[in-house]
Amino acid sequence: MIDQTTPIIIFPIIAILEVVLGIYVFYHGKWSLVNRYFLIITLLAALGSLLNTALIQLTQAELALLVAQALIFFSVIKLAAAYYLNTVVIYDLRTTRLKERWSWNVLIVLVLALVSALSAQSLSQDEFGWVFRSFWPIIWLTILLLTFIILLFISLVRKTRNLQNKVQKVQAQVLTIALAFPAIFTLFIWSLDLWGFHTPRVYGLAELVSTMVLGFGIVKYDLFSVKRVQENALVSVRSPPLHHGRAYLFEASDNDRMFQALLQEMEMGTPALIICRTHPDQLRARYHLLKTPLIWLAQSPGPDRIDPSNLQLLTHMTLDFMRKGHSIIAIEGLEFLLVNNELTRVLKFIGQLRDHVIVENAILLLTADPRTLTEKQKAILERELELVE
Repeated sequence: MIDQTTPIIIFPIIAILEVVLGIYVFYHGKWSLVNRYFLIITLLAALGSLLNTALIQLTQAELALLVAQALIFFSVIKLAAAYYLNTVVIYDLRTTRLKERWSWNVLIVLVLALVSALSAQSLSQDEFGWVFRSFWPIIWLTILLLTFIILLFISLVRKTRNLQNKVQKVQAQVLTIALAFPAIFTLFIWSLDLWGFHTPRVYGLAELVSTMVLGFGIVKYDLFSVKRVQENALVSVRSPPLHHGRAYLFEASDNDRMFQALLQEMEMGTPALIICRTHPDQLRARYHLLKTPLIWLAQSPGPDRIDPSNLQLLTHMTLDFMRKGHSIIAIEGLEFLLVNNELTRVLKFIGQLRDHVIVENAILLLTADPRTLTEKQKAILERELELVE
């Protein structure tokens, strides 16, 4: 039988497991937004387990109230982090408007967390620890949890509409359910209390199950990791040979020169990753590419697309691709990245890629229309990259 001392023993163990799992997943892909937000969620979940332990052990009502308010505050923040993680798993679902209003979203979350925490004004004690004396905090938090669950499944519907791959649809469903499980479990415990069936409030167990499923999914399916394939390319125009460990800039209004150089390398068995502004279907038809991964720079969310302002995700995907072996990265539409980002951010992105190209003995190709570049931009790019005449 579970008594009051059982959660006191279990919760610290759960907290340790959640922290270890979060750190492991984070180091599995430090460049990924998914891994970073998973770490934040596990740390907040571990903090919640420790606060729950304190809430059981405390005997002073005033101190227990402060701990309960802190628990509510960080729980609401964790819900927001979980929803944010939901918008970037499988593919980035965030809109440009959402990213531009990031500071306002953070402020709204903090206000909601503070209001929720202050809604708890008095506690009473039962055989399993402290509980809310009034129904107002339960009602308010139930509304938040139900809203969170509804938003998760709305975003799941939006994702599955764009996903053609059945495996990816299953992944999206499993990860969404894992994110929603702690909220569903909490509502289940509260409903039992409402009907007079008092049970141990072991919310930490639901958090642990959720983080274990999420961690397994992130590591197992290697989200945002591009599959490496070899493809027999058809070269129509021969180019001078490229050298591994170098980064090349093609200045031309027509991108065909860069793609012909890319196909020539692919002909020798080098796996390629193409990041393009032209729609992937057009490039596949023009250059007979059937299996090579193409990532489309587009502001509308969807699979195999990246918002041009999301240089962090672009960096993660390209570096991860290079680390797995000899490879060639081709980026079409450098001027489009410059339009959507500050010059310093784009230069930092290019610098990171160039450094890893040297370390991993890969090849980096970039193309830009010189008519769209300022003299300053051209001078800096030609200094950082090897210009192809």
